[in-house]
Amino acid sequence: FLIDAGPNIALTLNAIGVDVNEVEGIFHTHAHDDHFAGLTTLARANHRIKYYSTALVRASVTKKLSPLLSISENEFEKYFEVCDLVFDKWNNIDGLEVRPVFSPHPVETNILYFRTLWENGYATYAHLADIASHDVLTKMVEVDKKLPGISPKLKKKVWEDYLSPVQVKKIDIGGGIIHGKAKDFLTDKSDKIILAHTAHKLTKDEEKIGCGVTFGSTDILIEGHEDYALQAGGNYLRGYYPNAEESEIHMLLNCKREPVSAGTILLKDQEKPEHVILVLTGVAELLSTNDKTHFQLSSGTLIGDLPVLFGLKSTGTFRALTYVEILKIPAVLFKEFVNRHRLLGQIKKTQNTIGFLRQTWLFGESISTPVQSQIAQKMKLRKYEKGASITCEGLMLVKDGKVELSDSGTEMQNSRNEVVEKGDFWGCEQMILNKALNSNAIALASSFIYSIAETEILEQIPIVRWKLLEQAHKRA
Repeated sequence: FLIDAGPNIALTLNAIGVDVNEVEGIFHTHAHDDHFAGLTTLARANHRIKYYSTALVRASVTKKLSPLLSISENEFEKYFEVCDLVFDKWNNIDGLEVRPVFSPHPVETNILYFRTLWENGYATYAHLADIASHDVLTKMVEVDKKLPGISPKLKKKVWEDYLSPVQVKKIDIGGGIIHGKAKDFLTDKSDKIILAHTAHKLTKDEEKIGCGVTFGSTDILIEGHEDYALQAGGNYLRGYYPNAEESEIHMLLNCKREPVSAGTILLKDQEKPEHVILVLTGVAELLSTNDKTHFQLSSGTLIGDLPVLFGLKSTGTFRALTYVEILKIPAVLFKEFVNRHRLLGQIKKTQNTIGFLRQTWLFGESISTPVQSQIAQKMKLRKYEKGASITCEGLMLVKDGKVELSDSGTEMQNSRNEVVEKGDFWGCEQMILNKALNSNAIALASSFIYSIAETEILEQIPIVRWKLLEQAHKRA
């Protein structure tokens, strides 16, 4: 989970070995760019990331984000799973309680208090993003309700909220009219105060109040014993092999795990792998020798499965792009698993299709291999001879060949023709624009075309929805 998302959020996450597609949700305080700009990256993940904030902040965010993405405000929930929080209430999220508190700011803002029940009561954390200093807050007070400002009562409540003691409290102290000051928290009873959002070195007086932290620092309030990486690994394997017995999945999960530093080669070009590698966390990369291309591989990617099954050499170099954790499944064990479940044909077909998807503009970016696998299992391939008319069934994707699309308007001058080739697509306008475009498709050469009739899976992938929207607007 994230709290806010600034510019270059993908690079920030990668620096600590986390892929954007591993993010489950974001808690959001307000729409200033340094807390907001990363939403455009999160909106291009391969799943709808949960968005936690108050309705007030969400309304402000959608009004700013919608014109940037050229979408309507009500389409925000197509890219994020909206989870509204209630002001001044403890909102329970699977055992983690969150209390958003109103904070006066040039844009609609809620600061966030977190707690969860533990041994001696609650473990607590407060995130005070872009708060006002006491001096600025005092200047906002206006008794006359007809004039802009805040009431003395609201000012008192806000300040009491700011000083609520917790175990760890993060405060933005950049100064000015939109950031707090460390001296205001001299009497704060919190166990630890982190002074953030400032470029200057902390003064000795500030160091008596709180501390600065370096990038990647951690504070552990409750030591976790759940193995989330292994749980994710199980979900990845179930996605690949939905009919495999649960005991067999657990057998694979019991294999050796290794942490791997960024830049480390996982499998060399022309090497015969002795293991199948499952990327549990982080981002890997494939450097293709034949076509001199490279692909980022999200967590959940299987490396070396086809070479192991068919006794082949790797056709590219696989390396860790960030810090990754991997599961190494011995070749003998993986082959036995596949044979037991008679998966060889399915794996070969699916992996060949995934290889094609990775080279397309629509499905090659930011989509993890497990999701590509689910898409591949929904795809049907059909051959069309030259001159054949092609009926659109959901999304149509050209594997090989050439197809002419013609869209005849009500007048001849509105008629448009477009030729699509390998990797291009058409269809899904009904899903994206809520209207069907009158496109006729004719094969200009012998062509192999994939169709995805069940488009529900595509609706749940924000990056695909975004690209379909972009293409639909070009053709509309």
